[in-house]
Amino acid sequence: MRGRWPGQDGIGPPLKALDVLASIGTDVAVMQLHLVAEKARPKRLKKKAGQLLVQVADDRGLTMEQLGDRIVPDFGLDADGGRTLDYGPGRSRSASTSG
Repeated sequence: MRGRWPGQDGIGPPLKALDVLASIGTDVAVMQLHLVAEKARPKRLKKKAGQLLVQVADDRGLTMEQLGDRIVPDFGLDADGGRTLDYGPGRSRSASTSG
C-alpha cells in the first residue's frame, strides 16, 4: 500500500461487480447494470456498465431498445395491463384502467 493515494483502488471491486452482474445475465441483473449505467459515479462505472449492456444485448441477439423493453418491470401484469387473481376456489380478473 506504500506510495498509493487513499481510495486509489476503490473502483476495482465495483467494476468487478459489474462483470458479475453481466455474467449472471438475468433480467434483474441486467436491470441493475442499467441503473448503474444511468446514475453511477464515477464515470468509469457508468461507461463500463454501458459497455456491458451492449454486450448482453448482443449475446441475447437483441437491440438495445429490445433489451430495454425486456428489463422494464411488469409488476405481474399481462400484455393487456391486467392480472388474474387466483384466491383458492375463485378467480378474478383485474383490468387496466388506462386507455
